[in-house]
Amino acid sequence: MSAFEHLLHECKDPVGAAVKLLLVWLAVADESLSRHERLLLAEAFDDTATGSGTFDQLRRIVEQGEVEDLLAASATVRDRLQPAAKEALLELAFRLANSDGGLSAAENHILQFLGD
Repeated sequence: MSAFEHLLHECKDPVGAAVKLLLVWLAVADESLSRHERLLLAEAFDDTATGSGTFDQLRRIVEQGEVEDLLAASATVRDRLQPAAKEALLELAFRLANSDGGLSAAENHILQFLGD
C-alpha cells in the first residue's frame, strides 16, 4: 500500500485528501510555488482539522512520484465528488495553474488530465 493509499484509509476526509493531492501535484509541477499559488493553496488547506492531510505531507507524497497515488486520488475524485464540486475543483485548478502568470507544459498536461 502506498503512502497516499494509507492516508486515504486512515484519514477522516478521503475525498478532501484526494482533492488536495491533485492540487499539490499541480502546484509543484513547475517546480516553484509563487506567492499567489501559496495563497490559493492556503485556502484549500484551511481545514486541516478535518484530517485530510497537511500540505507538507501531501507534497512529500507527490515528490515520491508514485503513479498509483495520482491514480488513486483521481479515482476518488471521479467516484465520490459531486458534479458541482468537480467543476469547482477544475476552476480552482485553472486559477492555481495560471496564478504565477504563466502555464507550464507540465501544468497544461495536468489540467488536461483533470479535465478528462
